[in-house]
Amino acid sequence: MTTNEPYLPFSSIRGEGAGGRGADAYYRPGIATTQDNHMRRRFLWLALIALVVVFSTILLSRPIETAYHVYALNCLHARISASATRTKDGFEIIGGNGEFKEQEWHCTRLAALGHFFHAIYELEKLPDTNEIHRAFWNLVQKEFPDRRYVSLTYPTNILEVWDTTRNQAEWEAFVNRCNTEDFANSLVPSRLGQ
Repeated sequence: MTTNEPYLPFSSIRGEGAGGRGADAYYRPGIATTQDNHMRRRFLWLALIALVVVFSTILLSRPIETAYHVYALNCLHARISASATRTKDGFEIIGGNGEFKEQEWHCTRLAALGHFFHAIYELEKLPDTNEIHRAFWNLVQKEFPDRRYVSLTYPTNILEVWDTTRNQAEWEAFVNRCNTEDFANSLVPSRLGQ
């Protein structure tokens, strides 16, 4: 072994010898000591644990975030429903304290996570009358009673839907069936004589 540095006994560097090995243990530059190996192993274990935690967080973050937004929407829906008032026409007036912006934010996040789909259907073949609007909305409520994130604008008859992706085909079929002039006539029997 060729080196210009002299061998020094540990006792001359660290006192009583390295790890109880006595004065015959020598320090060699570039050679790791037992303490260095122990520290290196400890560092590698900590790095491995950190890597597992990071990958677990990445893999589990999507389901955790989805569960959070579903829970938040359920709480928000309960809060909105508790403050609802009914008009003489039978419509519910709900929200008004920023709940709809909060609801839209949660729905948007769920759509980005792939749990919800978001669709806007323009029902251009339905006449823009209060009577048709009311009848169509009652039909939506009847055919989709457990769907909470649906809105219908008046007088433009634009149906906005946020729902789970497994229900998308059902909504598409419903809108295709309803967006006809014949269907509008069947909604309100008094229109059949026109």
